[in-house]
Amino acid sequence: KDKVVELEKKSSAAPDDRETMRLLAVAYGQSGSSDKAVVLFKKLAAAEPEETSHLQNLGNFSFQAGNYQEGISAFQKLAEKAPHAKPQAYERIASGYASLKNNGEAAKWAAKLGDLATEKTPYMYVQQGNLYGRLAMMDKAVDAFNKAISAATTPQQKEDFRFQMATFHVGQKQLPEAEKLLGELA
Repeated sequence: KDKVVELEKKSSAAPDDRETMRLLAVAYGQSGSSDKAVVLFKKLAAAEPEETSHLQNLGNFSFQAGNYQEGISAFQKLAEKAPHAKPQAYERIASGYASLKNNGEAAKWAAKLGDLATEKTPYMYVQQGNLYGRLAMMDKAVDAFNKAISAATTPQQKEDFRFQMATFHVGQKQLPEAEKLLGELA
């Protein structure tokens, strides 16, 4: 709280100081004033369009404020501007649509996340599996987890993915499937 007050004073004295604006936006978000953080990150994103972290923060704080459509829009812009950020952006877009109960769009973005996966990035299949699980698309979820296990590059990674799949089954109250996977780990 003291940090917010201090940064508000500093920002009032120098309203064009973008670093102070960024610090104040983060402080607002961390103190539960996500709506204030969103206002400042919108300003920062407009003033510094090349700084993609502003879009990421805008998306995250928009979601935190319950404005999923605005967050989705920010993450879509992030994916366009920063190809390296596509996996996180696609996952957040799918989660946003799931929060809006738009399962069709959420599934579309979950599929796009899987399309990014390669033999070097099998963890994206795990993210995809968790998204499909959230959408109650169990066959697709299990398929994504199996792809992750198949694409694992080390025995440890394969075990980790099996454990994550078992955890998924426990969360879905599919205990026999979880027990089978955990038995394979022993």
